[in-house]
Amino acid sequence: AESVGRHPRRRFQCYLASAHANQSLCTLCRELPNLALAGYWWHNFFPSIIERIMAERLDMLPTNKQIGFFSDAYCIEWAYAKCVIVKRILAKVLADKFALGQYDANAAVSIAREILFETPQTLLGMHPGKD
Repeated sequence: AESVGRHPRRRFQCYLASAHANQSLCTLCRELPNLALAGYWWHNFFPSIIERIMAERLDMLPTNKQIGFFSDAYCIEWAYAKCVIVKRILAKVLADKFALGQYDANAAVSIAREILFETPQTLLGMHPGKD
């Protein structure tokens, strides 16, 4: 936190090796405007863990502080499979929050788009090319 705070004009993304750190890191992200959380590292890449982390992050952080997916996979097939897994879990988490009345359908779709597409572009400065 100290290093992130010393460089307020730099953007930092953090990913977790343990689900137990999620709440603490969400709190740091709320305190430090230049810190965001990214995806789910292989140490906690298990559907039940990802679901819990996603639900907690949606409760604790704005969408502009969350990158829904990143991968350090060593082959494109595994990166694609991980992406599919994350998208399915996000759909389930958003459906659960919709059922609880926490989000309406439009908000759920908007949240998915922001976390998976818009926030990564903004935080990483990457934008799709134009054909």
